[in-house]
Amino acid sequence: MDAAGFITHVHEVGESYTDAIGRMARTRNPVDLPEEQIHPVLWKDMFVSMIDDDYELLQPALILASAVLDDPTTLHFFHAVSDPHQHSWINEQNLGMCRVVTIPATLSQAEQTSANKKIVDMRLWTHHVVDDHESLDENAAVGSANATLR
Repeated sequence: MDAAGFITHVHEVGESYTDAIGRMARTRNPVDLPEEQIHPVLWKDMFVSMIDDDYELLQPALILASAVLDDPTTLHFFHAVSDPHQHSWINEQNLGMCRVVTIPATLSQAEQTSANKKIVDMRLWTHHVVDDHESLDENAAVGSANATLR
């Protein structure tokens, strides 16, 4: 962590990090509008049947998740997953044929923009449900957990 600058980092005078914000957030939300701090795939309209009070409770976590989605490393990952040229196959002894995705170290601005657009386009076929464990299991929901906000 020291070699990466995490431990030895010295803040500049006037430098402030009061909000969880990814490095690409200023590109997505250049004037830092509060209603735009949350990434589009996590906007309230993406949550099925969620009441305003519950969404408000989630906002700090959604802002943190948005910072992750706005990070260039995340864009590199989504670029690699969505680009078949980054895929190869290996024959793993126990699992058989497995796809391997190579994440590029750098992306051009156009590639980052394209990856971000693909993430935002997930709004077209994705929604989020927060419900009790039994209901999620009955509907074969992926990622069901023993949690509810109700």
